[in-house]
Amino acid sequence: MARTRKTRYSYDYDVENNYLEKEESCECAQSDLTELPPDMPINPEDETIKNIEYTQAYLKSRIGERVKIDFLIGTNSFVDKDGILKDVGVSYVVIEETVSGLDVLGDLYSIKFVTFFPPIE
Repeated sequence: MARTRKTRYSYDYDVENNYLEKEESCECAQSDLTELPPDMPINPEDETIKNIEYTQAYLKSRIGERVKIDFLIGTNSFVDKDGILKDVGVSYVVIEETVSGLDVLGDLYSIKFVTFFPPIE
C-alpha cells in the first residue's frame, strides 16, 4: 500500500480561551486519509442547523407536523411519502408513514417539494 504524507490538525484553547489550530504531520497509509482525526471538533452551532434559510433548519423547525414529501428519482420520476416528520439530519429526513406507521428515511438532496398540512384539531 502506498504511503503518503498527511497533515493532521489538532485544536486547543490558549489561556484566554482563544481557539488555536496546531498542525502536525505524519506518514500514513493511503486508506487512512478518509478518516477524520478523533480530536476534530464538531460545531453544534452550525448555521445549517440554526438558520431557517437552510433546508435542514427549516425542516427541523417543522418536526412533528404531517407532511407530504416529493422525491425526484433519476431524471423524471417522482415518489411521494406522506406522514409525520420525525427527524432531520445533515443529508436525510425521517418520516413516520401515515398508512403503515413505519419510519422511512429519505435522501434530503432528492427532495423537490414538501407540503405541510394544517394541524388536525
